[in-house]
Amino acid sequence: MPTRTKNLVLLTGAGFTYNFGGFLAREMWSKIFNNPSVQSHPKLRELLQRDFDFESIYFAVLRGQYTPEEKEALRQAVENAYKDLDDNVKNWEFNGRNPTELNTHGLGGFISFMSERGSDKGWFFTLNQDLFMERKKDFRSPGASFPRPFIDRSEGGGIQTVVLPKDDSMEAVKGTLNNTSYIKLHGSYGWVSSNGGTQMVIGKNKAEDITREPLLKWYAELFEQQIYEGNKKLLIIGYGFGDKHINDVLLRGVREHGLSIYIINPTDPESIKKILEGYHEGIYEIAETQYIWKGVRGYFPYTLRQIFPPDQSETTMLAEIKKALTN
Repeated sequence: MPTRTKNLVLLTGAGFTYNFGGFLAREMWSKIFNNPSVQSHPKLRELLQRDFDFESIYFAVLRGQYTPEEKEALRQAVENAYKDLDDNVKNWEFNGRNPTELNTHGLGGFISFMSERGSDKGWFFTLNQDLFMERKKDFRSPGASFPRPFIDRSEGGGIQTVVLPKDDSMEAVKGTLNNTSYIKLHGSYGWVSSNGGTQMVIGKNKAEDITREPLLKWYAELFEQQIYEGNKKLLIIGYGFGDKHINDVLLRGVREHGLSIYIINPTDPESIKKILEGYHEGIYEIAETQYIWKGVRGYFPYTLRQIFPPDQSETTMLAEIKKALTN
């Protein structure tokens, strides 16, 4: 049985890093579509013109009847898009010249409020594959920070790839959890699989990809343990509920384990409600996923900049969020 922990859990998606120069799905699509390696292959270009879900394209091409050259062209285009994303967040600064500036010190304090209160273990799960938290806050994920740090402190500020542990090393890895556990559920830019491949989980077969990688399989188990532990409060920032394997965990948490969901998202709540009730392109069964919406106990339609303004003032919005999470 897992050790009981505090009742607050944080989960972030692409919308979180968007505040710091990250890309949403539509921007990732354009980066990939515009890549010369894609433009030089008519079949890839036509696929992306028909379907704006780059993850489904990625899955279809790499698992489908396409030439090795087409597969490699798309793989390179996707990798380059993630490199562009990393370059963007690497160069983000909190200064008066940045139109997207926000109080990162205040945000850091809020993350501590969520994940480091008292002596209890806190949990910060993310679906993001960028290196914003590693670069700006020196966060590390257990099992992925050895044998050397992610961030290359030398000139240029590049990254050092990290080879993930094999199955026979996992027991030692599990002993490295610290007071704040930063868990990258979908892997990361700069990670190399235990079998030698790039380890980012994208496409339409994420659950299967996760089970094949020992570290990511353990991460998924940790997420389930926390959500199913009972009466947890999950704060979600910037996740659009587009991953079925994540939604399945949330659904079971709400239906069987008293999970309460709190959402920070500037999107109109009605749009999120429609997604969760199955109206979004018929992806989900209405009878099931509507329960996720029933589990929502707080919705905060604010940007992080509104909650943590550059003048570093304590906003009523932040007070409202903290009150909802602690009552």
